[in-house]
Amino acid sequence: MPAVAARPAPRRRRGLPWILALVVLVVLVGGAAIWLNVSASAATNAVATLTVYVPVTSVAHDGAYSQANSGAMVQAGDGVKTDAKGRASIQLPDGTLTRLASDTEITLTSAHFAKDGNLRDVSIVEKVGRTFTNVQHLVSGATFKVSGQSATATVRGTKFEVHIKADGTMVVKLFVGELDFDGKNHVHLIAPQQATADPLGNVGPAGPIVPEPGDPFGTELAASDATSQGTTPGTEQDFIGPPLHNGEQQHYAYSFAGGGLVKAALGYPGSAMKLDVKAPDGQIYSKFGASPIVVTINHGPAGIYTILVTGVSGLGVNGEAPFVSVAALEPCT
Repeated sequence: MPAVAARPAPRRRRGLPWILALVVLVVLVGGAAIWLNVSASAATNAVATLTVYVPVTSVAHDGAYSQANSGAMVQAGDGVKTDAKGRASIQLPDGTLTRLASDTEITLTSAHFAKDGNLRDVSIVEKVGRTFTNVQHLVSGATFKVSGQSATATVRGTKFEVHIKADGTMVVKLFVGELDFDGKNHVHLIAPQQATADPLGNVGPAGPIVPEPGDPFGTELAASDATSQGTTPGTEQDFIGPPLHNGEQQHYAYSFAGGGLVKAALGYPGSAMKLDVKAPDGQIYSKFGASPIVVTINHGPAGIYTILVTGVSGLGVNGEAPFVSVAALEPCT
């Protein structure tokens, strides 16, 4: 028999286990990096807080409306509506504020914030009435949308008003920034401009903002802008009172830590009102004139400031609702 040479034993591949381990390690590290990146960019649901300026305001959490008070939580899917006299607002955690005029109904369909605290996306469906929104921290890629019956306003600015009429007509007024108005066609607005979409979704051309009788937000915006100039962001506090008649008064209170200045502004439609601000030391600062009336107290003492609004003349049988904005310049710490 021919001799058969014995085959040498195969060498063990000592490097293979290390290669496999390295591959597993790379997969694990890569997966962890992806997970961390997704987790960091993931959106979180945001809950808005309701403020009732004038009753009655109702909130629907599961389809059924019930009367609500200031401090109530409004989540995605919840509805908010005001009655013929009601005034209210919802505020998101970053300070983004949407005010509701009387006879207004909206639904907060979605609200998300990124992990860094910036607004990611908010969507509101407005069924009827008027809203004014002041959007905060609108970074690149973020969206804020208000939809009507047949058109949608996507905001790139910070201050805008939406009016949904009973027949579904949608009027959008942009006070600051830019806005895309989309229905059957597309219209781009650059502040200060407005545009109107008919009930079928045909969006008309952009044009100058036109004041409307019964629109409360023009005078309110003017008063708020007056107090925001030269004051510390985050110190503004706004008050909306019930209709005021000739000879009637309304009181509000504002707390100030002292060391800077206090500025109060009164906005009203077109009657005659008077603004008094009583400082904690008892001194009274008064002003009377065209809206907005602005009172500034330099080097004001710390304590509670009393804001007094008086209806002087021309308020009519139904009265007029005053809007008071107060802010402060706080000393640097």
